[in-house]
Amino acid sequence: RSYTPPFEPPNHWLQELFTGKYSPKHRILKKINLFDLNLTGKPTNTLFASPDLRHITQINLGNNKKLPKGFYKMLGQWEGISQVTHLSLEGNPLTKPFVEGLVGSHCFPALKYLSLRECSFRDRGLMAHMLANEGLKNLEELDLSRAYGSAYTLVEPLSSAEHLTSLHTLRLHSAGFLTNERIEQLLGSPFVPQLRLLDISHYTSAEGLGRSFRHHPPFKSLRQLNLRKTDIHEEDIQDIASNPSLSSLRSLQIGDSGAPVEAFNALLQSPNLSSIQTLNMHAQFADRTEILTMLCESIQQTQLTHLSIVPQWRSEEEYEGPTFEEYYIKNGMTFTDDLIESFAYTPHFTSLEQCYLGFLTETQLDIINASPYLSDTVKHSIQHNTYRVFQS
Repeated sequence: RSYTPPFEPPNHWLQELFTGKYSPKHRILKKINLFDLNLTGKPTNTLFASPDLRHITQINLGNNKKLPKGFYKMLGQWEGISQVTHLSLEGNPLTKPFVEGLVGSHCFPALKYLSLRECSFRDRGLMAHMLANEGLKNLEELDLSRAYGSAYTLVEPLSSAEHLTSLHTLRLHSAGFLTNERIEQLLGSPFVPQLRLLDISHYTSAEGLGRSFRHHPPFKSLRQLNLRKTDIHEEDIQDIASNPSLSSLRSLQIGDSGAPVEAFNALLQSPNLSSIQTLNMHAQFADRTEILTMLCESIQQTQLTHLSIVPQWRSEEEYEGPTFEEYYIKNGMTFTDDLIESFAYTPHFTSLEQCYLGFLTETQLDIINASPYLSDTVKHSIQHNTYRVFQS
């Protein structure tokens, strides 16, 4: 969402561009960052008129609720738009002038990343018009997370966009337009077989999701699947676990799903998912013991490099009340020493590099540090995250 170029220009450079005080020094600019910048009344027609902005590849227009009239049209006619690879319109209301101005021009031969995160699609046909632009044929990543619009205006155009032949990342985190029927439709889109990352996390009703994955094989390119905080049922978890077309997965986030913890045993014991390297099973505190026990007993999960079964901690400034140590102990959320010993002496965790287990006692940290199987890297990771708990 936030692009960090090799060189972040001083603020007064942007002011120079607005006022037409062009300089050869601007030639090193690769990014124009107008995120959350009130452009009302600013002379934006001079911004892209500089002959020295020949290397701009990233434009961030995020969180600009009111852009000057004609801004998109001006940007669409800028000769440098043909070399832009990253464009973020995050949080902006997308209207007819947007389509007719920026997106309406066939000006995106280099565009690889498009963020429409938190955008409002108020006018029917906006997405259809946008995706009809064959200039998007090189688009690799599309972010529609938290986008607002109807399933008809967003999913219909996506599911029939045949020229998105390079798209490999689709983020639909908390997308309010998804329904069970529309997910089924979306998984039948022409670009789905080439997807490497699919994020449909924070989706409140996903009954039948596992069955939908079965209906639309193959997913041979899919490496990362994010279903975190998606309300899937036990049958869906079993369908995912037994689906051979998901055997290419390397990263799975499926925590906080609402499914009974016993259902996850099907995932951990599945030979189809034995190549997973990053496993995020953030769970309710009461379920952590069962999940860690299942992991220790699984003979399939031998490739793990990153493991997380707890939410990441908030900082001291964000957390009020008892320390996490007191909170864990008071509510009986600590692991037993025997379980930590079982984890530390399980041979198939030798590949672990990062691990988030949450609160461990000093005795349990000693057990971890004595493990002949865990690497020094993961021991440091476990200790570091435990001390973050103490410090809270």
